[in-house]
Amino acid sequence: MKNLLLLILFICSSSIIKAQDTLITRSSDNANSQDMYIRGYNDAIKYYKSYKVAGNSVLIASSLPFYGIMFGGVSALLASSAAPMDKNLDYPDLSLMRNSEYAKGYKASAKNIKRKKMLSNFFAGIGIGIGLTVAMISALDPN
Repeated sequence: MKNLLLLILFICSSSIIKAQDTLITRSSDNANSQDMYIRGYNDAIKYYKSYKVAGNSVLIASSLPFYGIMFGGVSALLASSAAPMDKNLDYPDLSLMRNSEYAKGYKASAKNIKRKKMLSNFFAGIGIGIGLTVAMISALDPN
C-alpha cells in the first residue's frame, strides 16, 4: 500500500516539472528572452499584491443582499478586464522592468492574478449575499 502511494505521488509530481528543466538547446538570444519572460512571470507571483482594493470593492459590492449579483458582477467585470496600473505593479527592480520580455511576463502574470482574485471575491461575496438574504428573510418570517 505504501509503495502504491509513493508510485502515485511520483507520477503526479512528474507532471509538475516545469519546461525550464528540459534539456533542449536553444539559441542564446531566444533563451534569454524566454528566461526573462519566465522570470517576470514568477516575480509577479511573488511580489504583486496591489489587487486588494479592487478585490475588496468587488467583495463588498457582490455581498449586497438582493443586488449583489448585479453590482458585484459589473464591478468584477470592469476590474478584472483592466490591466493593473504601472504604479500598482509592485515590481522588485526598475531595471528589470526596462527589459520588454520581463515586463510582458510580469504584466501578464499580474493580470492573471488580479482576474483570479476578482472572480474569487465575486463568488465569496455572492455567498455572503445569499447568506444575508436568507437571514433577513428568516428574521422577517412571522412564524
